Amino acid sequence: MKKNLLSAALFASLALAAARPAAADTPGQPVCLQQLDSVRYLVRIANPSQQPTTLRLLRQADQRVLYKVQSRQPACGQQLNLSNLTDGAYEVVVSIGAATYHYGLRIQTTTQRQTQLVPGPVASR
Repeated sequence: MKKNLLSAALFASLALAAARPAAADTPGQPVCLQQLDSVRYLVRIANPSQQPTTLRLLRQADQRVLYKVQSRQPACGQQLNLSNLTDGAYEVVVSIGAATYHYGLRIQTTTQRQTQLVPGPVASR
C-alpha cells in the first residue's frame, strides 16, 4: 500500500524530550510507541550513533509491508494513522543497526449503543 494510505507525517529530528512520555515507556529504551488516540500512534526513535534505522508496519496475516521509512537521524519520529486499515493484527517493527524491536497492534471495530432518558411527556397516539 502507498505511504499516503496511512496518512503518515514524518517528524524529522523530533526532540524526544519535548514529547510526552508514554505510559509503557521504559527509560533507556531507544524506541517508544505512544498511543495518541484510538487510531493514531507516535513512534519515537533515539539513534545517537546514527546507525541505519528502518520503521515498518506489517500486516501479521501475510507479513505484507504496508509502510516503510528509513533514517540515519540521531532522533526521529513517525506518526502512524491506522484509521484506514481493516480489522486484524499488525506489527510495528523498528530496526536500529542489528537491534530489532517489535510492537503488536490489534485493530478491532466495535459498536457502542446507548440509551438516554428524554425529559418531558411523550405524545400518545
